[in-house]
Amino acid sequence: MFMSIECGSFNRKLSVLPATPYDTELDRDGVNPGNQMFEKRTSATFLRELLHESIEDLEVSADAGCRFCKLLLACLNGYLDNGNWIAGDWKGEENLIMQ
Repeated sequence: MFMSIECGSFNRKLSVLPATPYDTELDRDGVNPGNQMFEKRTSATFLRELLHESIEDLEVSADAGCRFCKLLLACLNGYLDNGNWIAGDWKGEENLIMQ
């Protein structure tokens, strides 16, 4: 006997879990808009993008920016490798080098 425990279509109509602006944007711009809403909020495939968008907003909302937020964005964008800068085109990296 086999049992499928797939739950990606749970809350398809957004009646159980609240939707954030990040969820709405990811769904609108991503694959299968309106489908797999639960999966888009919990799977590793989408969590990177959700984290990236929320950190960008956090950085924008802080006047001077947040050093930790900039470091996270650099990591998410692939500009750090074991703590070393691997690209020089990320804005502001000269202010962010960790000792």
